[in-house]
Amino acid sequence: MNGMTVLYVDGADDSRNRLARFIAGYTESLFTARDGREGVLAFIACRPELVVADVALLGQDGRHLAACIRNLQPAVPIVFLAGAPGNLADFEEFDPDIDRVLARPVDLAAFSRLLAGYRGVLRDSVA
Repeated sequence: MNGMTVLYVDGADDSRNRLARFIAGYTESLFTARDGREGVLAFIACRPELVVADVALLGQDGRHLAACIRNLQPAVPIVFLAGAPGNLADFEEFDPDIDRVLARPVDLAAFSRLLAGYRGVLRDSVA
């Protein structure tokens, strides 16, 4: 497996399109969704190995999306993108459905290392 299947959920078209192009370089398949409901439906349809989602989604927020994903497939890692760096510890400490939280604007070097790390872990688990 050269990549992984990733679901990226973000309600802002511009940031979703920009970051999706970046994520695509680390994936075998990339699926995108605009909100929590669409994200759950896409998760069921594409069965991703990693989910990247904005915390502030319309309809269902990111935490509700994460809870739905955990109910469907508990082992799939979830990375949240959050706008307020000061709140990152709150997310990581109090929400067991979240694996990682990155502040916006996303540090692309750090995000690149994170994606490469997940890709390596997933590749090793398949081998």
